[in-house]
Amino acid sequence: MAQPYGAAPPLVSLTTSIDSTSAQADGNLRHALMEFYLNTIASEDHTLDGKQMKAMAKGENWDKLYQFLESKNGPQCPLGNFSQLDCRKKLKKLRKTVNFLSKYLQQFGEIKHIVAELSLNTGSAIQISDSVEIRSGEVDAVFVLENVNGGITVVVIDWKRSLSNKRSLEQYKRQCQVYIRCIQEKPSLVNQSIGQMKSADIRGCLIEIGGDEGTIPDLVNVDNNPAKIEDFLEKAAERYESTESTSGPHCSSWCRWAFADEYCRSITSEVLPINFHSDLFWTELEFHSKWIYSLTQLTTSIDTVLEPTGKNVIHFNNGRELHLKNVNFHRAIPANSVIRAEGSIVRKTPKLAHMHLKQIKVLQN
Repeated sequence: MAQPYGAAPPLVSLTTSIDSTSAQADGNLRHALMEFYLNTIASEDHTLDGKQMKAMAKGENWDKLYQFLESKNGPQCPLGNFSQLDCRKKLKKLRKTVNFLSKYLQQFGEIKHIVAELSLNTGSAIQISDSVEIRSGEVDAVFVLENVNGGITVVVIDWKRSLSNKRSLEQYKRQCQVYIRCIQEKPSLVNQSIGQMKSADIRGCLIEIGGDEGTIPDLVNVDNNPAKIEDFLEKAAERYESTESTSGPHCSSWCRWAFADEYCRSITSEVLPINFHSDLFWTELEFHSKWIYSLTQLTTSIDTVLEPTGKNVIHFNNGRELHLKNVNFHRAIPANSVIRAEGSIVRKTPKLAHMHLKQIKVLQN
């Protein structure tokens, strides 16, 4: 969506990457716990009950869960610390998610089929439009429900560790729309026939499985309008082949050009969800006291030194400061340098913000 070159960019070598293993592992573990619960417990009697999930980490049940987590853990899917105590802590939020989801699904009828981590690797490509086909992927969860009149509703779910940054959810919504189209084109994925799927009501949503363990999970509905999905797929195909960059709130490290050596030059601080140079970030309530994950771009106002044991402060006008966390390198950055960074951000006061870095790159002036 933001590619300035027709060919793949060169390998990244000038980017300073920050270790994000902890956050990634946390998200992977939460996904794995949901997968175990849905595929081995909930799918047996087609019910969702947080009490069942609580029992997963107790007694003999823990042995089965631990073996499953061991089988999932690996270089491609690190789970971090999945001790019994740590899993119990994670399950506190996940139980809330399960109970919340149970109430949400009741409006569509009785659950008839549940599947988690649904593989889209069917042996052949799934043609979801004239220009786009899907060869691989996994859908986090799908529920098939039947109402009293025999009508079928299919609910496609994408778990998200956080939904705090509402301005950068577009890419996740698009991903869910692709999942919806895959299931419509290949209904056997969820034990449905072509005829059943034609008359089914299919929906998509993003549901939060991370964040504050004491809060109610957040849910974001995904537009399932066929015409809008088709329009998105056509534009995606056009932009994939295009050499014209199209920057905007969707920009993130998902884009291969965001942090590449030959980086995208169309990205500016103004087009991104969080702009430290705008009064909006420092005054609006949505940016206060809640961590938001975002790509950002900023310009230093004075000489800055970043180092593992340093203060690591970026200064802006009006006495505003951004304190960078997780810095594991040393670099002197001159005034008026442009920095592109990605990570979790929170505004503490009207003049102080913190950012846990995932990636950072000093751009050429």
